Amino acid sequence: MKKLFLFTLLVIVSACGVAWAQDSPEYTLPDRPDENYEAPLYPTTGVRFVVCSPLERRLPSPLYALYKDKYMPIYISSRGPSERVLPGSDGHIRLYEEDPGDAKEPKPFLDIALPQEASKGRVVCLVVLGTEKTKPQYFYIRESEMPVGGFYVLNFSPVPIEIISITKPGKYPDKGERISPFKRTDNNCISPSNSNVWAFTKKDNPDVKTLEYLLRVPSESENGTPMPLRGSKFAMSKGSAYVTIVIKNPANAQLFRLISFSYSGEADKRNEDNAAKAAKAPRGGQRSSTPR
Repeated sequence: MKKLFLFTLLVIVSACGVAWAQDSPEYTLPDRPDENYEAPLYPTTGVRFVVCSPLERRLPSPLYALYKDKYMPIYISSRGPSERVLPGSDGHIRLYEEDPGDAKEPKPFLDIALPQEASKGRVVCLVVLGTEKTKPQYFYIRESEMPVGGFYVLNFSPVPIEIISITKPGKYPDKGERISPFKRTDNNCISPSNSNVWAFTKKDNPDVKTLEYLLRVPSESENGTPMPLRGSKFAMSKGSAYVTIVIKNPANAQLFRLISFSYSGEADKRNEDNAAKAAKAPRGGQRSSTPR
């Protein structure tokens, strides 16, 4: 009877669940047959950003970041990761609301001081936007720790979350796994070893092609009814990482918001190809990338 109830609940929540967010369209220019056309060139390491906002706030789009000799447009949304940005020599990333051009001391719209752990390699930065009167908060996913081929749940809420995962059709577990309430780390870096993170990877589960899951808030009483948040089936992929963030709605203590996005290495490969093409062509002088 318990397994029948769980199966019914999964079906109901799956039918009403929120669809996975797809990668946001990355910055591209129209194809041009002109042989002098240069594809936009972005770094293949560094930080890319995703907005995480319980109030559905947004950042201006695009923002601009200095890379080599140009200020490049950076498109940041909740749908998927932006283009990458390299930190300056002081460990800061500065994003501008308009292209500063040749301004000597441009004023950044965002000035982000990266922790040392997030200043090298490939990193996803979660930009948590609160109210208009509060400053953004930044949390960092090191892609080497949460690589592609994984399914990750981050509990940013103040209450525990439970996930029931089904890796074989028809085999329902008697109980789920607890994902602890959010607890801030000193460096704001997110790791699968954190108690508020749940991870399921293709590497550790090579035979699992489809992961069926139910996210819910456990009942506060022994005989109470849990609150379902999302139930769905997910096709495991070697080439992408999928992340779901559970966050409390500050406007209503009884409501939760789930933000989902994915990331892969396709954009990095494309930029590597663009860089190889650009290296064959002579380039002019470069603008200093030292932060001002």
